[in-house]
Parts: sequence; C-alpha cells; structure tokens
Amino acid sequence: MHRHHLGRLCGREHQMNTIIRFFKRQKGYFWVYALITAAAHCLAYWLPDALSQRDYHMLGSAFDEAIPVVPGFIYIYVGAYFFWIAAYAYYYAKSRALADRLFTADLICKAVGLMVYCLYPCTLKQAAPEEITGFGAWLMKLIYLADKPSKLLPSMHCYVSILLALPVCSRYARPMPAWLKIAFTAMAVAVCASTLFVKQHVFADVYTALMLAVAAWMLSLLLWRALDRRRR
Repeated sequence: MHRHHLGRLCGREHQMNTIIRFFKRQKGYFWVYALITAAAHCLAYWLPDALSQRDYHMLGSAFDEAIPVVPGFIYIYVGAYFFWIAAYAYYYAKSRALADRLFTADLICKAVGLMVYCLYPCTLKQAAPEEITGFGAWLMKLIYLADKPSKLLPSMHCYVSILLALPVCSRYARPMPAWLKIAFTAMAVAVCASTLFVKQHVFADVYTALMLAVAAWMLSLLLWRALDRRRR
C-alpha cells in the first residue's frame, strides 16, 4: 500500500514537472497570444451584459423543445474550459505559423460574437429546476444560477470548440498524432451536443457558431497567405 501511494505521488510530481518544463520553454509570442486570447474571451463574455438593453429575443423551435434534458452532459459542458486551455496551449506551442492563424481566427470569432451579443441579445426557456434530476443535476442547477442564458447566438462554447478542432487537418499542425486529431474533433462535437442537452443553447446557436468558426478560420488563412506573399 505504501509503495502504491509513493508511486502515485511520484507520478503526479513527474506530470507537474513536465507541465512546468513545457511552459518554461515557450517563446514570448506564446504568452502574448495566450494573454490576449484570455482577455478577448472575458471581454466577449462580460461586456454584452454591461451594454445590453435587456430587450431579449426569445430563441427556440419545436426541434429544440423535443431535445431532452440530460444532466450528465453538464460535465462535458464544464469540461470544455479545460479542453480550450489544453488546445490553445498545444497549438500556440506547435509553431508560430499555426499560432498566428489560430490567434487571428479566434479574434475574428470573438469580435463578431461580441457585436452580435450586443446588437441582438437573445434568451431561451430553460428547464425548470424541479425537472432536473439524475447524474449531474446539482452541477447543472449551479450553472443555471451562475450562467444566465443571455449570450446565445452564436454559441461561444460551440464556436471556440469548433475552431480548436479545425486546425487538425491543417498542414501547419503537422505532425499531429491521429489520436489527438480524433480527440479534438470528438470533444468539439461533444461540447456542441452538451449545449443542447443541458438547455444552455438552441440549435440555431450551434449552426451559427459552426458557420462563424469555419468562416473565421478560412479568412485567417487567406489573410496570412496574402501577408506571406507580400513578405516574399
């Protein structure tokens, strides 16, 4: 028992040292991009609440009403934040070229999202607290209290997750293990599904997020391609 406990402690210490070494060897642009990405995320999330006139447009359809509440998906919904941190760190450390393109696409998404949230604030009908039971119900109720549905179209949860899955097929991300490509893609799909099953978003929020993420990524690639040509 003592050896097993000691082995677990050593394993955790090794993992922590690996993470510390990873961040220590990163270049300056990594930290600049990471800090600006975090600041842009906070701005896009909090500023609309301060500027909104509270004249919300109700979203939803018969399709959304037919989707059941599945409290267990709240763990994926919350786990998205850990996925984002890991994916941003991986891509920004991968290469400067990939970091440039992802960073630009991310800023485009956040700028468009912020503009839409301010000009077209939306809300939806959430499940009643007494209707939420089962695995993950307590966390789902906590999220309902902390994260009011006011920034819906496009879903930030979805467009960030989709954007972080798009580079897996890019030549700028090579070499990238196949299992990691599958994991990033699967996580993006799972996060999008979670927003519907925990009733934090409707289907319109998901497909507009998909269009925004793809358009931002393609525009970023075009902008950097044009810039590279000018440099040459």
